[in-house]
Amino acid sequence: MNDDTLSPPFAPPRWLKIAISIAVVVHLWAVVAEPIRFSTRGPGGPSPAASAFRAPVGRYVDFLYLSHGYAFFAPDPGPSHLVAASWIDAEGRPQTETFPDRNNQWPRLLYHRHFMLTEFLHNMHEPQSLPPDVPRDSVIFREWRSGRDRYEMIRDGFANHLQHVHGGSAVQIDRVEHRMPGIPEFIEERIDLQNERLYLTLPDGLPAFDGIAP
Repeated sequence: MNDDTLSPPFAPPRWLKIAISIAVVVHLWAVVAEPIRFSTRGPGGPSPAASAFRAPVGRYVDFLYLSHGYAFFAPDPGPSHLVAASWIDAEGRPQTETFPDRNNQWPRLLYHRHFMLTEFLHNMHEPQSLPPDVPRDSVIFREWRSGRDRYEMIRDGFANHLQHVHGGSAVQIDRVEHRMPGIPEFIEERIDLQNERLYLTLPDGLPAFDGIAP
């Protein structure tokens, strides 16, 4: 066969090469922008420089849901959040249930779904009250009121479901934080991951103003 009869290999046009290169650069930009912003987060929020770096690809990050999971898994997992439910059954006996529970939610996928529910509830939490000097007509107050109503709706949904399943009195829902042991605790004390010291029941409001109606 004569080589002259062979068809030349396909050569994409220049505009297509440029478009593909731009798409790859934008995607890589989005992939690194979110962890950079997360890793530079401080008490006052994320770094302004990191936020500016993310801003041009922010909608793309949100559309592809590239902003989830940081600090949730290794190498530096944060604390997990559980739900502790308590109620009085029909016979007058106090009952409690904490979930997710790896012994009760099985297979693992069911445990993971319960875990996502409790983390979702925690992320939605707004304190029961605000400091009394926050004006009722302020943006802060309106955003807090909206967030608190949303949180109570989700929390009450948990409570109503558990009461429907177990019966008895109204169910009280508490958020519980399960932190990781520190390095001295783990190395020197050999503390178990299920040690009671690692669990903390979180307050529903601001400690200094709990119980004060906003």
